[in-house]
Amino acid sequence: MTRATMRDLALRGAVAALLASAGCSVTGADGGEQPGLIQILPSAPAQVSVPQTAPRGEPFTVEVVTHGGGCLTKGPTRVRTGGMSADVRPYDRDSGGDVCPANVELYRHTATLRFDQPGTATVRIHGRGEPGREAVTVTRTVTIQ
Repeated sequence: MTRATMRDLALRGAVAALLASAGCSVTGADGGEQPGLIQILPSAPAQVSVPQTAPRGEPFTVEVVTHGGGCLTKGPTRVRTGGMSADVRPYDRDSGGDVCPANVELYRHTATLRFDQPGTATVRIHGRGEPGREAVTVTRTVTIQ
C-alpha cells in the first residue's frame, strides 16, 4: 500500500469519525444548505484546483472537493465575480435527520470563471473547516494572458 493511499484512508477515517461522533450536528441539525466542509483537519489542506494561467476572455474551470456523506448530500456551487476577483462558495445539503449513516462521500464542486482583462485574478474558495465548523477561505491567483 502506498503512502498516499494510507494517507487517503486515514483522512476518510477521520471524516467518518467526525460525522459518526457528532451525528448531523457537524453540519447543523436544522437541515437545508450548509457551506461545504472543505478542510477536515488543520493538517489536511483543502482540495482545490485552479489553473495557474488562463486566456483572456476564455472560460476556465475551478474545482473544490467537499466532504460529506451521512446526512450531507452535494448542493449547489455559487459564484460571484467582480473585476479581477471571484468568490466560489460550494454548498452541501443537510437532511436534518436525527440518525445519519456513517458513510463518507467526497463531492466535486465546479465553477466556470472568465476574466476579460489581462493581469492577475484572485479566486477565493469559501467553506468550512473542522474541528470547530470555522470559516475557511482558500485564495489562489490566476494569470490572465
